Amino acid sequence: MTRLEGQCRALLFHGSAGALLGEIDEVAQLLARTCELAARSGDPELFMTAHLYRGTIEIQCGRAPEGLEALEVGRLVAEKSCDVRFLGALTEMTGTAHLYLGDGRKAVRLYEEAAAIGDGTPRQHVFTRALSRLDPQAATEAVEGIATFAAAANLRTRARWEALRRAAATDADLAAALQQCEQLGRQDHRQTVALLAERGVLRTDVPADELADQLWVVMRSAQCQRLVGRAGWTEERYTAWLRRAAVQILLPGPRPVDHLLGVLA
Repeated sequence: MTRLEGQCRALLFHGSAGALLGEIDEVAQLLARTCELAARSGDPELFMTAHLYRGTIEIQCGRAPEGLEALEVGRLVAEKSCDVRFLGALTEMTGTAHLYLGDGRKAVRLYEEAAAIGDGTPRQHVFTRALSRLDPQAATEAVEGIATFAAAANLRTRARWEALRRAAATDADLAAALQQCEQLGRQDHRQTVALLAERGVLRTDVPADELADQLWVVMRSAQCQRLVGRAGWTEERYTAWLRRAAVQILLPGPRPVDHLLGVLA
């Protein structure tokens, strides 16, 4: 490994840690620098990883145009390298960028294109990639970190998602894209649950698929809009609730009396 490659990998590691702390803006800046170094390194895998991470984070920051630009550059390299692993993940996330921009027709086409590449394409999702680096003894901190990241992303983009949901009522293409995006999110949470099970920290008294679906429900942006946009919760209250709910859903331990309320609010 060259010194430049080592710098890129170190920046990606710190970006993963920052994502788990909910420091989305700082991570976006870090990944912009990583993309520059990865281009100089000449390593296609580093380059594609950096652009996939950056595109995902920019979208979560509410900067879909910047995310789309990063993802498109990564896709070009994946196509040139004939790397179907990254091509599928980059294509799928590019579809999500177009969805955020309101182009449901293009989002549907890209989701279908990503699916055609093959079911075995790793999604390289930032949550599961970051979680896989953590010590099993830090399970609570890891789950709370995932929830913090999700809360920060939802708070930034809830208005955009609400507008997309309203527009989908009269736009079949946009409705189809939103539905596919929901299912992709569900797959992401299944990956998170599978990784926790693999590391021996997932609770075992409830089926894993059910835990994944509970996590999917509480982490949806629609829940954020209901609680913050309609019920008047503060951002701090919503974030604290999501952190508690994620830990209660996924990890073994005593269940407080308000557990169901925490999950189903």
